[in-house]
Formats: sequence, structure tokens, C-alpha cells
Amino acid sequence: MLCGPSAIGGGWLAHRFPTVGLAGWFCTSEGHCWAGDRWDCSFFPSRVVFAGWSSASERHCWVGSRWDCWVSSATVGLAGWFCASEGHCWAGNRWECLFFSATVGLAGGCGASERHCRAGNRWDCWVSSATVGLAGWSSASERHCCLHDCWDCSFFLATVGFAGGCSASERHCCLHDCWECSLFPPTVGLAGWFCASERHCEETGRGIYDAAYA
Repeated sequence: MLCGPSAIGGGWLAHRFPTVGLAGWFCTSEGHCWAGDRWDCSFFPSRVVFAGWSSASERHCWVGSRWDCWVSSATVGLAGWFCASEGHCWAGNRWECLFFSATVGLAGGCGASERHCRAGNRWDCWVSSATVGLAGWSSASERHCCLHDCWDCSFFLATVGFAGGCSASERHCCLHDCWECSLFPPTVGLAGWFCASERHCEETGRGIYDAAYA
């Protein structure tokens, strides 16, 4: 299968998968292609890894209206979980955002993961809505893009975001290259990753640490 051209601006992922891009961010050899209204998961052989995290055993596949992200190993994905749909590789304690173009991302916007809300240990992908999902929900005004190794949260509309409502009070934003972890209770997070206790904030002085969960 042949996908669109690379949209990478360089970086670790580009070195590993030179033909990988976003909005066609899948190289032919990996078979990461959009197939109608779902991802073609046949590119996940039993022993294949993508960007450093495993595949078939974790069932990174489109199942009905959601992705299964049954990733339990602490050595794969982002602190033990990841979805193929997100295309984000982990680099230290931050997102490797070099493969995001300024205005182009996953099927038209790099914000697909922003609409994956927590549901147990998996992400719900609301792709059925005309303005939400993996294909066709990221507009320029929403600014679904990654800037300076940090999510630019200005793309969050007043009533749109994680769990369906990224309002100002919820503060679903990235501040100083670190997630504002105070919005995450000690045992709740984004499919299992949540601030201080798992060190999902940078300990550089720029990161915001919530001592209550340290």
C-alpha cells in the first residue's frame, strides 16, 4: 500500500522511518495507511514494533468505533500505553513533535489524540461526528498542531477537548513543555498516565509539578 508523501520536518522519527509523515504519515513498508473509515491494522505483524512500541499484542487496531490500546508494558509507548492513531513517539519526558507540520497533522490535523477521552484503559475515538475524529475534524481555527515540543492549547474551543469539555476550568493545556498535572486526580489520568507520580512533568523548573501527587 502506498500512502501520501512524508510530512516530517526531521527528528528521531524521521530517521527511523524516513517515509513516515502525518496526513499520510505511514510508510509503505509499514503499511500504515488509512483504509476508508478505519486504520488498516494488517501492518501489525506479531513481532513488529513502530516507533519503539509494540503492535499486534497490544492490539493497536481500529475496532468498531474505537481504538484498543491494551498496552500494559512499561517499556512500550508513552509510559505503558499508546495508540497507533496518535503517531506520537516518546522522546525523554516530552513529545517528539518534529514530525508535525505547522498546519497539517493526522488526516488534516495533528489533534486526533485530543479527542481521545479516557474510558477505562482505552481511548474513545469519536470519529462519527462531522467535526470530530481521525479524518476531518481539525480546522485551522482549532490549531491542532504541536509547537515547540508543547501542545498549543489555543486550539481547544470553549466546549471541546478531553472528555468532551476542555473549558478554562479544566485547564487541558500544556504549560512550559509540561502538562498541568493538577487537573489529574492521583489515580486518574489519560489512559493511565498522570502527572507527578509517573513523572509526566518535566523536572527542569519549567515543568509544573503538583506536590499533592508527587
